[in-house]
Amino acid sequence: MYKDKAPPYRASDKRIAGASLYVTALSKITQGTSNADPNSINVSQTTSTKGSSLQCLVSMLKSLVDWEKSHREYEKQNTGTQSMEEEVLQRDSTESKSREDLPNNFEKAKAHKSTMETAISKFNRQPGKGIEYLISNALVENTPASVAQFLRNTPSLDKAMVGDYLGQHEEFPLSVMHAYVDSMKLSGMKFDSAIREFLRGFRLPGEAQKIDRIMEKFAERYCADNPGLFKNADIAYVLAYAIIMLNTDAHNPMVWPKMSRSDFVRMNTNSDAEECAPKDLLEEIYDSIVKEEIKMKNDAVAKGKNSRHTEERGRLVRILNLALPRGKSSIDTKSESDDIVKQTQAVFRSQGVKRGVFYTAKQIELVRPMVEAVGWPLLATFSVTMEEVENKPRVLLCMEGFRAGIHIARVLGMDTMRYAFLTSLVRFTFLHAPKVMRSKNVEALRALLILCDSERDSLQDTWNAVLECVSRLEYITSTPSIAATVMQGSNQISRDAVLLSIKELAGKPAEQVFVNSEKLPSDSVVEFFTALCGVSAEELKQTPARVFSLQKLVEISYYNMARIRMVTP
Repeated sequence: MYKDKAPPYRASDKRIAGASLYVTALSKITQGTSNADPNSINVSQTTSTKGSSLQCLVSMLKSLVDWEKSHREYEKQNTGTQSMEEEVLQRDSTESKSREDLPNNFEKAKAHKSTMETAISKFNRQPGKGIEYLISNALVENTPASVAQFLRNTPSLDKAMVGDYLGQHEEFPLSVMHAYVDSMKLSGMKFDSAIREFLRGFRLPGEAQKIDRIMEKFAERYCADNPGLFKNADIAYVLAYAIIMLNTDAHNPMVWPKMSRSDFVRMNTNSDAEECAPKDLLEEIYDSIVKEEIKMKNDAVAKGKNSRHTEERGRLVRILNLALPRGKSSIDTKSESDDIVKQTQAVFRSQGVKRGVFYTAKQIELVRPMVEAVGWPLLATFSVTMEEVENKPRVLLCMEGFRAGIHIARVLGMDTMRYAFLTSLVRFTFLHAPKVMRSKNVEALRALLILCDSERDSLQDTWNAVLECVSRLEYITSTPSIAATVMQGSNQISRDAVLLSIKELAGKPAEQVFVNSEKLPSDSVVEFFTALCGVSAEELKQTPARVFSLQKLVEISYYNMARIRMVTP
């Protein structure tokens, strides 16, 4: 049978798409790209809006971190009381197992949905290739009935391609077409109503031979479900073909003159009354077709549905992007702002209707698709903000965002995203260019050293860059000629404040990077030691040679003396 096991993920996908839209809009506001006209709102309002948007983005990311940490603590507490609750655990073992399997189920559903989308895309280009892909990936069984069920129950298929496939003369597609028609229940339906129902799922192909095969099978099926209505299936076939011609004639504006009722009756009658449809039936069919065109299912509802969806989506985007009219006075601007508030309230009220079933998530892995969707826009927002602003509260918000992003990416095993967040943070220390350092770069350095203490497991393949920063920090603070170039061209008060902060960080915070090496797991300490060796080698090549990292190699050897030694033969 046709296998479609991903409905829970479809609902999740919609919410992920909504979250991505929301985050992207807020990112544009924060970066200042959503409103390029400086006259649309005053400067203070712009700054406030950007700050609020950044606060919202960071809060969303931090909420994921807080949620993950709370569940981790909960799991630790449960582990400590496990022996006291053995009976309860045994009773709930089945339920627990199903909860543990939930992330895997979602991953399977996601993989299934991705494969299904690929199959649909292939089908919509080349129906034969699409069916082969479906069968090879076990999405449908290699039987006409299974493929026919897929064609009937998959709304995203190109209806013209469905009709083209059903009209093919090869053995397997022909068997699929027969199974497709035989799966329909036409008993008790009027003839024109049966045709309407039949053609709701696909568009008739343009070739006369393909139409002929499809309508011949339809006529056979209708006569089997409604015995006695027609003398034989040939009469039903001729009438079905005539109805298709009438539908085109009546509703195609390019066809003129139009066929009259008498013309239609005359075309479908002959001297032998038993070999044709009754006159009253022909007149009834004519009136029905002329009054209402035969349409596919999605032709009738897609326009209304899409227009509502587009209107709602566009309304939300306009609100989130603060799409105010250009060149307004301050009074008009306030009025427009009030309108935006009202529109926002209306949108959220319209979203208040229950549209799905929500479950309390117990596994952090379930948020991975959400982080995949919003992680990169968030990184871009924090990076652009760091490059463009000097406002300390917003810089501190960016630092919180970087730390939260690194943590959640590490927990989820998203190494590429974790590496991107970390290397961006390292770049914003500006230790490689002390002349252009500012207070915001000192905050980036502070955040990096905090990560070395609180998120040691997150550094992994970035230890080399981190240790290069520490080495460069020591070089700047220990070399007066280099320290004198910090913030070159700025006022003395600002320069002194930055220098004081740098020297403070070069003390205990930087030293803790090496002291905490004893807390690293075995694999991580090897990465740390290897990276420090690399940095030391580069220092020794300098003129004059530096031995800072070489000295730290000796120190971390001392700090880690208590580690268990493992000897391999």
